[in-house]
Amino acid sequence: MKVQVIGMGKVGGAIAFGMLITRGGYNIHIHDSSPKILEAEYQDLRRAVKINALCEDLNKLIKCGDIQPKADIHIICAGERRALGETDNHLFKRNYKTVNMICQRIKSGLIIMVTNPARDLARMCYRNSGVKVVPAGERCDRICNGEEIMKGKGYTNWGIAAEVLEMI
Repeated sequence: MKVQVIGMGKVGGAIAFGMLITRGGYNIHIHDSSPKILEAEYQDLRRAVKINALCEDLNKLIKCGDIQPKADIHIICAGERRALGETDNHLFKRNYKTVNMICQRIKSGLIIMVTNPARDLARMCYRNSGVKVVPAGERCDRICNGEEIMKGKGYTNWGIAAEVLEMI
């Protein structure tokens, strides 16, 4: 199964790492708009799985300079993270341009929208691409008190990564 992770920040990196260690047979294509971040995450992921022999085939991790239009699953983690107390409307405006550009490049498969506000961006992405889009993070939001985590470290990543891994 070809899975593309777009946006290799804290959430995208956690999702890619989770896929590598679950040995799910995924071909993981990672992408970031910053070549420097992409290369660093690629090397860091390869080193992590080598150290603990967590992945049988490191060739399953593929670094992509461009967004791949075709994959079984596209996981969109790109964009700005939510500031503490920020409204969905304000965050949508900040992430619209980035997510819209990504969605227009995707031609097939399923899109899992991780970038917040996920439900609103998923709706916009479906209208603009015609590809099926599902939002992620709602289960995590119901189970966890994300505001406490945001106050402590400024972002959340492991809960949403676990939710996405359950979805694929």
